[in-house]
Amino acid sequence: MLKPVVAGVPVDMPGLDDLSKDDKRRVLNRVRQREYRRMDLEELRCLRAHVASLEATYSALTVVHGQRDAMAMLPWKDIASGLYDDAKMAVAKHKVLRDQLTYYRGLARVLASFVARLGPSLELLPPGDTRWHALALPADDNARCLAMDWLMTRLYHNTQGTFQANAFPSTTASDFADINIYLDDGKFQFVVRSQRLVNIGLDHVDRVYGAFCDDVTEIGVENSTGNWVSRMDQEVLAGRNLVYGRQTLIKGVEQHYLCRRYDEPGKLVLVGQNIVEDAKYPSSHRGMYEETGWRVVESLGPDQVIIKDCITVTPLVATDGSGYLPLEAYAAFFGIEVSADEDYLTVANFRRRLQRFFGYIDRDLREYMGPITS
Repeated sequence: MLKPVVAGVPVDMPGLDDLSKDDKRRVLNRVRQREYRRMDLEELRCLRAHVASLEATYSALTVVHGQRDAMAMLPWKDIASGLYDDAKMAVAKHKVLRDQLTYYRGLARVLASFVARLGPSLELLPPGDTRWHALALPADDNARCLAMDWLMTRLYHNTQGTFQANAFPSTTASDFADINIYLDDGKFQFVVRSQRLVNIGLDHVDRVYGAFCDDVTEIGVENSTGNWVSRMDQEVLAGRNLVYGRQTLIKGVEQHYLCRRYDEPGKLVLVGQNIVEDAKYPSSHRGMYEETGWRVVESLGPDQVIIKDCITVTPLVATDGSGYLPLEAYAAFFGIEVSADEDYLTVANFRRRLQRFFGYIDRDLREYMGPITS
């Protein structure tokens, strides 16, 4: 239970909660009176100290006044002018600080509303209770930047744990790629894993990603699925190392994606996820799933890197709180036949669809890994 507060001070008294309402009021009144008496004494002490300081100043000024001619003191007109200038400066500074306080209070309200709607942090297998509020962005630009930073920082800190939880092999293993599908009481999760050794240097990879980002910035990028990816909020995100873009999926559904790159010694880490709802750029169709991705490009030598990718697709809780969006709805959206009585058929159909989709993405990235011509 919250402690009662008297004169701005929390009161912690054993047995206070057991008293009746009237007795508690009398006790708190006595505490309040004692606190006010203490505050009065403290104020009196401060006033006496201030009086002593003023008396000392008066004595010093009296001595100076007697020697005014010898010291050539400034005229009162100049002193008054200086005090007036100081007062104007203080008023202007006060207005600036007051405007800043109003701005930060408004920003704090927006962020408090955003954080209050957040669901729990991303859980690894089995799927956690992911709510769509955790993947939404507010409309205010400053609040958006802070929310984006929080989302990407969360993913970045989960990088190592994600690869460990999904049993990635050591760096000496050969190339591999697979898709794991987990079904549990209507909930599902897809985990796409891939790892490959590429005979290029980390500096070359750095330039490749720079060229890729330049393409997206200038004209957008059309991938093998025929969908366009274009960037948004470039001016707002300038200097923040954040990339925010949108892509039109099948059936005209628009999906928003957020990603960020982190540089470590001998390693590049890229993290990203989809944004289900955006108050600044609303979409007619809310996403049905959370898609998160981690890519690590680690140098194994001057001319060799290992590239590890992990992508997870997890269903979201419905907006009305009725539970997870059903697997049938997700399947119908992508035109995949599922059968509740034949899990093996469901898994096989999803795996074929995902392998086809992520195969396209992998092919695009392999083409970008080619030599840079300019």
